[in-house]
Amino acid sequence: MSDIWSKVDDLIFEYRWVLAILLTAVTLIGGGIALLTNESLLRQNVTPPIAPQATPAMSAVEGTATPSGPVNINFASQIELESLPGIGPALAQRIIDYRKKNGPFKAKEELMEVKGIGPKTFGEIEQEISVETP
Repeated sequence: MSDIWSKVDDLIFEYRWVLAILLTAVTLIGGGIALLTNESLLRQNVTPPIAPQATPAMSAVEGTATPSGPVNINFASQIELESLPGIGPALAQRIIDYRKKNGPFKAKEELMEVKGIGPKTFGEIEQEISVETP
């Protein structure tokens, strides 16, 4: 029986770095949740860094996010996109999916290629969005 515990102790000692990583697996990095593994950094639900002008400000009266400047649709999170008039959760997710598939938007008008955004919706948000790239 002591032989089994000896092998367990040896394994624990041998893989102590793996255990340490597992104990500290979830960390906050770059504004999102990331999983740290021994091989790579796997990011979950994290968009590219947000341009400073796209960071939402909290409204003290309403407690809702309001954009402090134009929302950069190339980097905006789902919550930032939802702060735009006429953009709900499903449409915000379609915008994110579109840019993941097709790359960054080159012009504001390209946003109308996203299913559900027509000239009317685009007209309502055109002055509140930007397409700046780093």
